[in-house]
Amino acid sequence: DTYDSGFSAGEEYGFSLGRNEGISLGITQAKLETAKNMRFRNIPIDVISECTGLSIEVIQDLADK
Repeated sequence: DTYDSGFSAGEEYGFSLGRNEGISLGITQAKLETAKNMRFRNIPIDVISECTGLSIEVIQDLADK
């Protein structure tokens, strides 16, 4: 049935988007946690940025929180 196949395709697409978004969010959270730990150890912000790919502004904001 066309409805069922369309529904299944939409459902699969939605799950795929959700999974990818979740993975992306998890990677970002891991980078933020790593940067926070590096700041705690007094590693220079430019080195943290280079290692994590996070902007200097984001890393500075971590220190303020």
